Amino acid sequence: MKEARLVAKDDKAFLEVVFGKQLKKVEPKSSVAVDIDMGEIVVGRDDINYVRIPTRLEEVHHCKSLAENLQKKYQRRWRENKRILARFPFFPPKG
Repeated sequence: MKEARLVAKDDKAFLEVVFGKQLKKVEPKSSVAVDIDMGEIVVGRDDINYVRIPTRLEEVHHCKSLAENLQKKYQRRWRENKRILARFPFFPPKG
């Protein structure tokens, strides 16, 4: 038993008891390393066994910064003007 409290509420008495439990220490059998960069994600156990997953985060970040610059330049009319929307590389034209 770790802790015991006697609590009185609305003319009633409650005994709150907290029990502690011993936990076994778990030893890891193996580990996995994960490296996340703008260019790629590398997952592996050691220097020999690993997988490289290429990402397009740099391209997405570049497109996002271009879009933000256009939105700053044309604050009110960038949504309605088709010529401005055509300059966004990832906004499809509304049909």
